[in-house]
Amino acid sequence: MLATQEILAAVLLIENPPDDTTEDQYLGAWQYLIDTGVVWFLQGWYGRAAHDFIEAGVLRPADATLVNQTAIN
Repeated sequence: MLATQEILAAVLLIENPPDDTTEDQYLGAWQYLIDTGVVWFLQGWYGRAAHDFIEAGVLRPADATLVNQTAIN
């Protein structure tokens, strides 16, 4: 089961990154949402942005095994 606080932290970082947020932290938040599969259940722009990051080679697609193990309950 996914940790709600981790999901919220990732979304908040993406939505309103603090001034001292690094690119690695920002992209790490996106990668976390992709890896857990949550990104595909959020508002449409999240999925579109994630797809664009993956297509551009900035982020990697999720490992299907990981997504299945962290199914949303």
